[in-house]
Amino acid sequence: MICFISINSFNMINTDSLQIKSILFLSLLLMMVFNACDLRDVKPVQTQEDVELNEAIENTNGQNNSLPVNLFVNYEERPEYPGGDSALRKYIATTVKYPKEALDAGASGRVFVNFTITKDGRVLDPKIARSCGYTILDNEALRVVSQMPKWKPGKHQGQNVNVSYTVPITFNCQ
Repeated sequence: MICFISINSFNMINTDSLQIKSILFLSLLLMMVFNACDLRDVKPVQTQEDVELNEAIENTNGQNNSLPVNLFVNYEERPEYPGGDSALRKYIATTVKYPKEALDAGASGRVFVNFTITKDGRVLDPKIARSCGYTILDNEALRVVSQMPKWKPGKHQGQNVNVSYTVPITFNCQ
């Protein structure tokens, strides 16, 4: 709670008025500093998709036994699908074939697929990081990711590196 005090109201006190004004000013300044420090502890608001993606990535840690030895999670330049993110979304939208059984059952959800983009841009070892609860949709998501063309690889310190990547694929049955 911030209280505002008008320093001019103390002008009637001639003795020690400067000291009182200084004390009030410093008190106000300290309150502002402590309130600013509290704001640093506030974490940014995450969307549900951000939370799910972070959980999916955490679930895949330690599961990549067949991956290249030098796998980067932190890198300077991220891998890029040919044509960028919009081209990736278009690829997924046009390549996904909603399984008839899933349509009949009204199955929908979001599948998170984790894979490695190798130094030469190949997609390697796709696996389900987070299932939507329907194996048939999980399998379709794996098929789509497995057929992706080569990516522009990620870079670290000017060198192409193997990068772990997770992509969400949403199945929406209406």
